[in-house]
Amino acid sequence: MILFESLVKNETAFRCYNKQRIDFLRASLEYKKCDVFDLIPFLLHEDHPKLLGNFQKATPLSGISQFSYTLELKILIQKYFAHFRSFDREKDVCAIEFLAIIGSAGTAAFTEESDLDFWVGIETDNYSPIELEFLREKLNIIEKWANTVAELEVHFFIVDPKKIQANDYGGITKESCGTALGNLLKDEFYRTGILITGKLPYFWIMPVGTTMADYHEYIRTIKLKGNSDSEKYIDLGYIQTISQSEYFGAALWQILKGLHSPFKSILKMALLDFYSSDSAQPLLCDRLKQGIFAGGTSEMPDPSLFLMERLLDFYSGPELLSVKNFIEKCFFIRNLVSLNTAIIRDRHHIRQLFTVAKKWKWNEGDLYHLMAFGSWDNAHQEKFRREVIDFFMNAYKRIRGRTKNIPIHISQSDLTSVGKKIQSFFKLSPGKIPFEFSLFEGKSVSSIEIEEMNGAEKQWSVSITKGNEQKPLFRVIRSMAHPLLVCGWCSINGFYNGKQKILFKQKAHVSEKNIREVMQCVRGFFPLGRADDSPLDTLLKEPVISHLLILPNWENPDWTMNLESISVFYRNSIGEVFFATHSGVSCESWLFKEILSKTIGKLNWPHLTWKIHTAKGKIHSTRRLGDALGRMIQRLISNEGEKTDLFFFRGNF
Repeated sequence: MILFESLVKNETAFRCYNKQRIDFLRASLEYKKCDVFDLIPFLLHEDHPKLLGNFQKATPLSGISQFSYTLELKILIQKYFAHFRSFDREKDVCAIEFLAIIGSAGTAAFTEESDLDFWVGIETDNYSPIELEFLREKLNIIEKWANTVAELEVHFFIVDPKKIQANDYGGITKESCGTALGNLLKDEFYRTGILITGKLPYFWIMPVGTTMADYHEYIRTIKLKGNSDSEKYIDLGYIQTISQSEYFGAALWQILKGLHSPFKSILKMALLDFYSSDSAQPLLCDRLKQGIFAGGTSEMPDPSLFLMERLLDFYSGPELLSVKNFIEKCFFIRNLVSLNTAIIRDRHHIRQLFTVAKKWKWNEGDLYHLMAFGSWDNAHQEKFRREVIDFFMNAYKRIRGRTKNIPIHISQSDLTSVGKKIQSFFKLSPGKIPFEFSLFEGKSVSSIEIEEMNGAEKQWSVSITKGNEQKPLFRVIRSMAHPLLVCGWCSINGFYNGKQKILFKQKAHVSEKNIREVMQCVRGFFPLGRADDSPLDTLLKEPVISHLLILPNWENPDWTMNLESISVFYRNSIGEVFFATHSGVSCESWLFKEILSKTIGKLNWPHLTWKIHTAKGKIHSTRRLGDALGRMIQRLISNEGEKTDLFFFRGNF
């Protein structure tokens, strides 16, 4: 029997906890970022044509249930949108049921480099596809505005409450886990979520240990009462246990995400390791809720630290003690390295981490060593990188060993998708530009240095630096056989973003400007570079070459009158990018016979996207060579190949 008095008490405790999370998040954001964060609910609620993302011809879905204006918000709106005055206009219909954040926001694990993932709750069956598309366009506009105004990275996900109840998260995409997670994602939302505004999920007021039957009985009873209370809550489904069948697909998904954001995925992989070890143990979302209800209105538990404590207990056994130390190290590196360089408005954050470190028996010297993570020499960085990969692989083996005799809870298409994406990352093929398993994201790269090395064989070193020149925080150093290979590697791994300083030391007829142009061209021409970007339908087919970028005479002097060399980048349908180059009198024959005919194949010509790149500012002869080569390729792929003289170029300029 559920007592409504206890539910009222639970709701009071949760709303107090929720406010503390929001306050902590706001204190962690630099003032412009905080302004943008505060304005987001307002921008989603209103459809005024002069506000962001609202169109004259078609008004996007708007209105958030339970949204209200505060005096502080009205003042802030006037600061950014002085023309807006319609504060008292009531909404006939509120399309958005709730607006929430999932993840590290408002916890000790949130850093200046963290993004904000918003769930925008909408019953999609009530609206047409075009209405939803207009809303997605508006959300994209707000995302770009937040980044432009305050360099705040936000992402919006339209979620349908009924689909969340059924653990339906669509198919595997770059941002969607498809069928790989199921109840695990619901557990994460209930454990880390913050309600920004809108209807409160029923789960967050239910007593700890509530049965599924009691959960549905309460919802039925409160709806039968027929008062305004029924408008305060929303049903996103209940969760009591997680099936062992979910862990295999979830482990593959975390490996995939960890290829580009390892520190974020390490703790999630560790949680899978922990959960799969004992399917009968209570879920952390329920155990955290117990702490919230017990705390009343006092200081509440921090979800990230709560998770860490449970994981450290799990890894305290003698066989996994080294993993315990590794998990602690990753947690501190992810947080302290960022805090070491960020502008922190609330010093409570860093004091909190040092207090935690003392509890875990870390001394200050060890912490400062981790804070100097970026200045570790290359050998230490590579050793730690190897530890990260080993952790993912060993955790996966443990999880697979516990679940190998259990049917897996992931669709065959999603399993194929994840498997091929992981394979495309690690697989080594002739000419393939390797994906880089990096310990930081490319958006934090500050400079790229490329230098021609001395030696019998031509080699080029590339140094990728995170941080500033006076105090670099992290450096990745690789050597490659060609400067264009370096350009491609920087671009497809996201290290080049158009803003970094590039230093080029060489003996060839190439400038820093030429290097930057190629990086920009590769980055723009191959729009998908990450291993988790390829769409599902292409992953389920045999890979074919989809994009070809051709660079004639790139290394040759401007005054060269003949075609002396050709270099190419080509990308296949599963996201792998390859590089090849050829010099001498046969280079044009090599392009047409080896690349276009053999590697790509005539059957794929009609679907091939291709481009010729010549350096801006090159003299007339170089541009003329590129134009002539382009005409020849166009004639060839337009079924006129038999009429094409492959040796048209030599001696004709």
